[in-house]
Parts: sequence; structure tokens; C-alpha cells
Amino acid sequence: MHTVMSGRSRIAGLEVYVPPARLDTNAVEQRIVESSPGFRIPKGLISRVTGIRSRSVMAESEQASDLAVNAAAKVLASCGLQAPDVDLLVFASASQDMVEPATAHIAAAKLGLSCPVMDVKNACNSFLNGLEVADSLIASRRYGRVLVVTGESPSRAVRWSVPDFATFASSFPGYTMSDGGAAVLLEASEGAIADSEASSPAAEGILGMAFTAKSIHWPVGTLAAGGSAFPRDPEASYFTMDGEKLKDAFLDLGSDVLGETLEALKLN
Repeated sequence: MHTVMSGRSRIAGLEVYVPPARLDTNAVEQRIVESSPGFRIPKGLISRVTGIRSRSVMAESEQASDLAVNAAAKVLASCGLQAPDVDLLVFASASQDMVEPATAHIAAAKLGLSCPVMDVKNACNSFLNGLEVADSLIASRRYGRVLVVTGESPSRAVRWSVPDFATFASSFPGYTMSDGGAAVLLEASEGAIADSEASSPAAEGILGMAFTAKSIHWPVGTLAAGGSAFPRDPEASYFTMDGEKLKDAFLDLGSDVLGETLEALKLN
């Protein structure tokens, strides 16, 4: 674990976009049953296990970039900014429109941006890592204002046809997640301070960030299609996860990073 002190940047604006369409859990269970001849699940199982009654679902005509763009347009408007005011766009998401080009290019075109762009991809950590990259680039004075956006479209990776309970269990996370977008505008803090004072809580902006990993656990959750391992395998196009092994991975990772980060930032 390595705690990085911010240089510092501040969050100038934050907005989200939630697709208006809702899919209730009863409809999810009904679709599974209708798509899986011979397979049955107890009615109400998903709600009883998760407490989730409905989820937001993007329209068929929407892509991950659209979710991000809707949130980005809102944050620019709320901050009173125009496209030329953005120095860098970072699309940070587990989802993407396609393998190539970077989804950031697609989002930038839809927003009318002409600044540099990049994708940051690290599964569920993608957006936080996007903020980490943006914060570091602002601290280095490479850019003064960075727009970090995400568009998550898990509904496109749900396995509806399941032959047995084991497949249903490994596909279970897909039945719980919503689609959505978010955008954060980071900019250099007007009260930028010397590095020696960067951890002072009195200063405005992001205090610091810390990340850690136990990459040996990578097989726990996968959406394997589209890469060199499974370039054209339809069976690899669904999100799968082993919940028990995910729990073990978190226990292996531990909570030390939380205490160590607070200590490094003198917030304990």
C-alpha cells in the first residue's frame, strides 16, 4: 500500500445520471425462468437474498458512453463551463462501448470536446483510479481541469439462460446491478499549497489517496470476452463471480489500508 499526498486538486462539481427505466426483481426472475427450460428458482429469492426490489436499466439505444455523457453535461452546466474549459477527459469504467477506440474518444465527440482523452480501466476501482490519475496530473501541473466520467452498463452482460443452479449462482451478481453514469470535475485548488503542507486538513481539496491489491484473486470475478484470451467466445460475454471466494479475497486483503491511510494523512 502506498499513500499518495495530493498536490492538490479539488472537486469542483459532481453529477450522476440514472436511466429512467426500471426493471423490478420479479420481472428479472420471470425472465430467467422463461429463458431457462427446466430450471426453476424459488419465487422472490433474489429480493430475499439481496433486498433489491428494482434496478435502473439503460435503453437499447444507449451505450456506456451515453451514460457518462449525460452526467458530464450536467456537471459542466452546474459549474458554468463549456467544452473548451476542459483540459483532459478521463473515461474510467469497467464498461466500454467497444474494445477500440477508447470510449473516452466517443464520449468526447458526443460532448464536443477537443482536449486530450484517455480510458482508465480497473474493474470496480476504475472511477477511483481515474480520480487518482486526474489528481496526479493536476498536481504535476500538466492539466488544470480534468473531467472524469464513467458509464456502467452491467445489464448488457447478464446471463438470462441458465442450465443449472451452479451457473445461476455464478451469474447472480448480474441480476443485482443497475446501469448508470457519473461525472466529477477536478481542478487545481485556488489555495494550492506547498508539498510539505499537502496533508493539512485545513487546506482545500483532496487530501490524498491510497490503493492496494492482491492480484492473485483476479479469477474471482470476470467478464472475459473481447480480449486475447476469449476473442470471439459468446459464453465469455457474461459477468461471472464466485461470491464465497470474493469474501475470502476481501478478508485476505484486510482493512489495514484504512488505518494506514488515515495515519499518513494525520487524520487518526
